[in-house]
Amino acid sequence: MTISVRPSLITFWLRSQLTLTETMVNGSAPNTLFGIIPAGRNDISQPLNRISRVQVSTKFVTGALLLGAIFVAFAVSTGSAVWWVFAVVALVSSYRAELLITDSGGGTQEVSVSPLDREAVQGFASAVNQKLALT
Repeated sequence: MTISVRPSLITFWLRSQLTLTETMVNGSAPNTLFGIIPAGRNDISQPLNRISRVQVSTKFVTGALLLGAIFVAFAVSTGSAVWWVFAVVALVSSYRAELLITDSGGGTQEVSVSPLDREAVQGFASAVNQKLALT
């Protein structure tokens, strides 16, 4: 099973790849500077016999939400389209989803995904958990 998901709503042109084989979870996820500028990739390679848990979580990032509210206030007071763009980017990036792969030693690998791709990642996590239950 292979999925290709966006790391965030803002960086729709970048893709994270995740593959489940009979013995491994493999993949790669893009690294970014300031959440927008591509800056390399993070490789994921985890044998199934070392994985203890796979889960998907969603969260609001309060700092991005507050920053977005400040940008909205600037946009309303100045009427500038630039502040509206900053506001939309900050508000959209305040809601995040993550795939968390926990190994038997307690280490966790995180893969950030767009909330729009949450269902695909949830299906991937379920497939990994089913495979773990069979081993």
